[in-house]
Amino acid sequence: MDRHLPPQNGAHRSRRVVASSGTPSSAKAGSGARFRRRRIGVVLVSTLVVVALLAGGAFAYAHYRYGQITKVGLPSAKGTVRSGKPFNVLLVGSDSRSGLSSSQQASYGSASQVGGRRADTMVIVRINPATGKAAMLSIPYDYFAPIANTSHSDRISNALNGGPNQLVATIQQDLHIPISHYLEVNFGGLINVVNAMGGVKVDFPYPSRDTMSGLSIPTAGCQLLNGKQALALVRSRYFSYFKNGSWHFDGTADFGRIHRQHAFLQAAVKRVRSTILTNPVALNNLLGAAAKNLTVDNKLSLTGLAQLALQLRSVASGHIAGFTLPTQIVNNYGQYGDVLFPVPSQDAAVISQFMNAAGSSSSKPATKATNRISDPVQVLNGDGTAGIAATVSQALSQAGIKVSGVGNAASFTHRRSVIRYAPKAHSQALALAAKLNGPVVLQQASSGSSSLVLVVGSTYNGIKGASTASSAGSSSSAASGNASSIATPNATPSNPGSIVGNSKAPSFDPYAC
Repeated sequence: MDRHLPPQNGAHRSRRVVASSGTPSSAKAGSGARFRRRRIGVVLVSTLVVVALLAGGAFAYAHYRYGQITKVGLPSAKGTVRSGKPFNVLLVGSDSRSGLSSSQQASYGSASQVGGRRADTMVIVRINPATGKAAMLSIPYDYFAPIANTSHSDRISNALNGGPNQLVATIQQDLHIPISHYLEVNFGGLINVVNAMGGVKVDFPYPSRDTMSGLSIPTAGCQLLNGKQALALVRSRYFSYFKNGSWHFDGTADFGRIHRQHAFLQAAVKRVRSTILTNPVALNNLLGAAAKNLTVDNKLSLTGLAQLALQLRSVASGHIAGFTLPTQIVNNYGQYGDVLFPVPSQDAAVISQFMNAAGSSSSKPATKATNRISDPVQVLNGDGTAGIAATVSQALSQAGIKVSGVGNAASFTHRRSVIRYAPKAHSQALALAAKLNGPVVLQQASSGSSSLVLVVGSTYNGIKGASTASSAGSSSSAASGNASSIATPNATPSNPGSIVGNSKAPSFDPYAC
């Protein structure tokens, strides 16, 4: 094992954008291949504060600390918490610069320099009190989807700019997962909490670095990370390790980062349970730092927070199933740069696994996202190919989808097919997109007589479930270029949505020590 960091001269690789498949692609200055420093908040502080509050002892003291936590209303939350029944908690790491110290602002920028508020980390934790089990579903930062209560799509992380309620509404709308409670940690929360803990111990099998996040571990072995180092680790998307005399690039971007975040979360909770809970001074410092950097929904009471801590104990032992949404990477997607498109049918399958992973308190399985298309579809010729609208109409009918009529679009310049849908028909639009071969753009319509309209573009390549003759159309090409709304290419996703918690971590990834 290589225990020491080699000289830096000539060691740095060129900066590259990495697909979720792990295949690097060259970056171009000013293009969608973005090399912004990842401003990641942290989910783990939410877990730490509830574990520590539970052990805080005196109710009066716990109530005092609970009073320091920021509370927000969440009227869009559809989830309910009933005795013994499973429920879902959204844990969010925000990149807000609000409340950063002057030294932290010097390193990461101030609120005036880096405006807005994005959800750099999003994890839904499903808890089943009846079985004592929990499961985690990680949502990638670049997951591109319709934003609730708007007419446009964007990275789902940007929904937080409209506040926690909009983010919750967007997740419920796009993923069909009801949210019962919400916990958010601001940007400075991780740094402050880890420093209050006296650091977190993480074992690095090899010297490691990420020149984008600032991670620099010159020697292998167990390291005591301070707050700044911890932040650099959990926001690392360009992770490299030194082995056999050379640097090796991880190449899994957001998905490798999710693995490392889960490992760090376990290390942090282990630190709290092993050294902090038995030290009143250290516990007070931790609770003070955590409470001042935490936001929860106003329906999460002190008792509810303590009960939540009991259910999250499985995190420390690693007995929690982890899932990641399947996605298809699209580079240089107009003004958005590189984004991750949903893969509707596979997303629904993974979400169903996640909803059932914590066990069911009854014999009925968790409800799967619907794939039904009940409303008729209007088909329009969008590329000028003679008879294409009628051909697609026949293919849809063969696939069991009703058609309300055919016609021509306002122009014949559509390269990608477009599905326009009424707000109430969002799930049907996703199901229709899953039926089409070739890249598809989804656009929420503010008005119109039809709830579903399909504009056939030149990259249309058939309907799944229809005969070859009636389904045939133009050849499909890679999804790229400009679009104003979500695109849903129906190809094998570059990330298969593997069960993170049940798969072996790469040998070069750090772990709790």
